[in-house]
Amino acid sequence: MKKILLMLVALIATSFSAMAEDIYIVAGSEELCGTAWDCTDLNNKMTDNGDGTYSKTFTNVAAMNGYQFKVTKNGTEWYGDEAGNNITFNVTTACDVTITFNATTFKSTVTGSGVQAYVFNVEKVIAVGNGVGAWLNGVDWDPNADANKMTQVADKVYEISFDNVPVGEDYMVKFATNGTWTDNFGGFFEASGKESDAIYNSGNITFNLEKAGTV
Repeated sequence: MKKILLMLVALIATSFSAMAEDIYIVAGSEELCGTAWDCTDLNNKMTDNGDGTYSKTFTNVAAMNGYQFKVTKNGTEWYGDEAGNNITFNVTTACDVTITFNATTFKSTVTGSGVQAYVFNVEKVIAVGNGVGAWLNGVDWDPNADANKMTQVADKVYEISFDNVPVGEDYMVKFATNGTWTDNFGGFFEASGKESDAIYNSGNITFNLEKAGTV
């Protein structure tokens, strides 16, 4: 009898677990969500529409370029665009913005009277990182620091150099465009003098400097 009761309890627990609701939350720009990239903020929980889609409406969203978000599932899975990047959009006039997520295709749509598709145009590129002393002119993680504005030397090629950078470890840098983090590029350091691919919205490029000089 005791074993039968234990089996019944286990089956009931399993049944409740299987019925547990998946929680979808919009995480993104603080200007949109009220919190920055918080996959646990239940204020941004999406509503189950009963047809395999979930939606969340943000009211009276201010006009701004470069709103970004991803849809998160149960705090562990993040869904962006087809490439896995943040979904970006503009709001030209203040309006309600509705984000709808299809849990089968993993695609999101953004609607609203003032919503406009985001178009990425490079106006300037800034080298950004853990600036100290001569490195990055002492500017620490500022994507809009014109002191570190790069010079375009060819189509889609930008460069900047810093003199008298001391020996050190864990120098970090990435490249922000147009004065914000909306579109930035990181990657991996391979070797001195060797070109490395710039990866959209990737991690910081980290390197050590064994001899003081120009970087």
